[in-house]
Amino acid sequence: MLITHDYSYTDKNLIENRYAVYGIHSFNFDRYFTEEEKEQNRQFAEQYGNMSQEWIEHCEWLGKEICKYLESMMEILNKKYAICQYNPQVKYGEHDLHFCSNRGWNGNEWYDHIHLCFNDKLDKDRNNQILNELLKFVDRMELKNVTCRVQYKTVADNEKLYTDAAKRYKDLEGKFVSLRGCVGKVKEVGEYNGKKQYGFFKKGARKYYNPLSDTELIFEIAV
Repeated sequence: MLITHDYSYTDKNLIENRYAVYGIHSFNFDRYFTEEEKEQNRQFAEQYGNMSQEWIEHCEWLGKEICKYLESMMEILNKKYAICQYNPQVKYGEHDLHFCSNRGWNGNEWYDHIHLCFNDKLDKDRNNQILNELLKFVDRMELKNVTCRVQYKTVADNEKLYTDAAKRYKDLEGKFVSLRGCVGKVKEVGEYNGKKQYGFFKKGARKYYNPLSDTELIFEIAV
């Protein structure tokens, strides 16, 4: 099985500045063909035509074969983890993993794509345990024509962001600053859930402002 690690949805700026760490979002299983297999499929399509019954049946056969591999994998995982939407007895919120496939979406009763999402409500140690176990598991699996993409996410330290944003505001209070090329001032605009909120008022503005996140206040306001 080909395994890739996808960090494209993470905020590297927050992570590099120690305001966040990498978290796990999901394991995504999909069909995969080598260059040689792609060429064989291309030749088959050219020989019979990509609208022919032979090509349709060939594609369906490939999909069903991949489904067999994925289903055998899911049967093993189902014995070890509570998987919502795969095991009907597992309730949402009580799951280790959340299962989603393209069964039905592709107009067929079989699937060749699986999305296994982690439960954010579980504690960090439990999710890390599942992550490490799954990485070892898929690394040992020899599934033909299946690829696994491990997708990561950003887990922000919101308390640190809030604290440092407040410090940043104290340094900027009453001063003209710029935000994405516009000159103005940062002001407090109220509270939400007991935490101060900030806004950027363009020069001359009294009423209207752009709400600022803690991240924007720390990184995007220039003096």
